[in-house]
Amino acid sequence: MPATAVVGLQWGDEGKGKIVDYLAERFDAVARFNGGSNAGHTIVVGGEKLAFHLLPSGAIRRKKLIVGNGVVVDLEVLLKEIDDLESRGLHPDLVVSDRAHVTLRLHRLRDAWEERRRGSDAVGTTLRGISPTFADRAARVGIRMGDLLDKDAFRRAASLLEGWNQALASGVYHEDGPSVTRDSLERAASAADGLERVVGDASSAACDVLDCGGSLLLEGAQGFFLDIDFGTYPYVTASHTTSAYAAAGLGIPPQSIKNVIGVVKAYCTRVGSGPFVTETKGEAGDALRKKGDEYGTTTGRPRRVGWFDAVACRYAVRVSGVTSLALTKVDVLGGTKSIPICVAYRIDGSTVHVPPSRLTDLQRCEPVYEYCDGWPDLRPEEWREAAQRGLKGLPPGVRSYVKKIEDLSGAPVKLISYGFERNDLLELSP
Repeated sequence: MPATAVVGLQWGDEGKGKIVDYLAERFDAVARFNGGSNAGHTIVVGGEKLAFHLLPSGAIRRKKLIVGNGVVVDLEVLLKEIDDLESRGLHPDLVVSDRAHVTLRLHRLRDAWEERRRGSDAVGTTLRGISPTFADRAARVGIRMGDLLDKDAFRRAASLLEGWNQALASGVYHEDGPSVTRDSLERAASAADGLERVVGDASSAACDVLDCGGSLLLEGAQGFFLDIDFGTYPYVTASHTTSAYAAAGLGIPPQSIKNVIGVVKAYCTRVGSGPFVTETKGEAGDALRKKGDEYGTTTGRPRRVGWFDAVACRYAVRVSGVTSLALTKVDVLGGTKSIPICVAYRIDGSTVHVPPSRLTDLQRCEPVYEYCDGWPDLRPEEWREAAQRGLKGLPPGVRSYVKKIEDLSGAPVKLISYGFERNDLLELSP
């Protein structure tokens, strides 16, 4: 059976967790392939909000769960999420890659120290230690999950990491390098007890599912424009967020991924610093933020908000090979009389239809808007009643907006989310 990847096409927070939870029912296994505990994938079940930072969002569906080598693993977060599931009577069938790198306390501290050092040029990270962990991986001084299961392997890896991080903490950040590093390694060693039951060969686990004719759902973290290469560099995350990385970050054949679902909000949001062409501020922005409950799942910070950016979406669709779109939070735009949608950028008197790669160029871009008719501000029960009649049951303005996004992005919309609950979704027929 082919694999299906779910990726965000904006700046994260698109609603991937809800989409993965909805789709997971029809798959045998769900896997995370990138990022780390900076992800905050939220599911609302019976009015209760559940957030996953490391485990795949298919956990509540009692599916096989896989965390790939492309994910950096904070042991404290991992163990807490496992405990939380078990307290609900769910005992996850989980494999965490022995090749995945470990996020230590010192990585979280380095994240904060680096933001402090940058001052006004701070990236606005989640302070979860993601970039420092990936930096240690690239410098070949990291500790992998498999190292935690063997004392000799851990001792060797710890020695490499300790020397590098002591020098960095003391020399660059003027902190107590030896103390911080020693404490972090001791914490990791103590947390390793019991990991034998979940740490293993995630690549083989995923390939076994496919080889046996099973179905595999691949859950991406963050969004396309936070990708280390294709995002708004340097205001990006430290990993790859495109669908292409799903194979490398899990260890499956690229040709096994036949479907790519791109998740987009009906408007745009961003957390942290960096260019945001369609950002809207003032009363309109405040109202949109409040109505959409736009506060970070991981950080709690207010998200920046803006109108739908079709220029960015079209580029993300092309690079990630998106086969269909999931459009979320259409209900939030209810009651807006005229809805802007960005169809091009203007920069230095020229019109462009592809996001510039240079930060200095992107910061000068201004949106070119077309306007769509809005729709009524329906109550949750009215949305559900309308959705029972399919796409034709939705307000005319919603149908026109969906068609506009399809035309501008080059991909069909197959899922429409109109509320917080897990079943507040309309799946469109092929």
